[in-house]
Amino acid sequence: RNVLKEKVWNITDIERIVDKISEFSFGTRYHHYLNILGILDLKERNKKGCIVECGVWRGGSSMCMLLAQSALFGKIEYPVYMLDSFESMPDPTPEDGPAALNWVDTEHFYPEKGSGISYVDDVKNNLKRLHINENDYKIVSGYFDKTMPKFASELKNPIVLLRLDADWYEST
Repeated sequence: RNVLKEKVWNITDIERIVDKISEFSFGTRYHHYLNILGILDLKERNKKGCIVECGVWRGGSSMCMLLAQSALFGKIEYPVYMLDSFESMPDPTPEDGPAALNWVDTEHFYPEKGSGISYVDDVKNNLKRLHINENDYKIVSGYFDKTMPKFASELKNPIVLLRLDADWYEST
């Protein structure tokens, strides 16, 4: 049974959104559909607040949630806050296990630390390319242990959907 099809009148619009953002995300269609179902659930339960994504990489999941709101509700009901270093991942700790060290060495998709390369400009350019209004999102750059305390103290709205994609134990 396809719950998304039951809740969305025109599934083709949602599929187009997921196609638009696929190059900016490692997530599968299913993952993006779950994010959209989460937004629909918030609306059905009349929740008020914001969405926070911790671990953005190139912004695909956040963009999907923004575009889906526009398509489904005609406006952004839940602004999206995108938190990431946009530079590199922190070093794994012993809690992450030996596989984490091997993964960083073989599949590391972020630039190397200190390289000066950052994905934040890519994210900003992709948001503009998709015509997402700057008032509907906020980008918070830096490692979570540095940015989260200030972000949490300044946040005015409750977090109604939190998407954690922070690959390491300590970051999560």
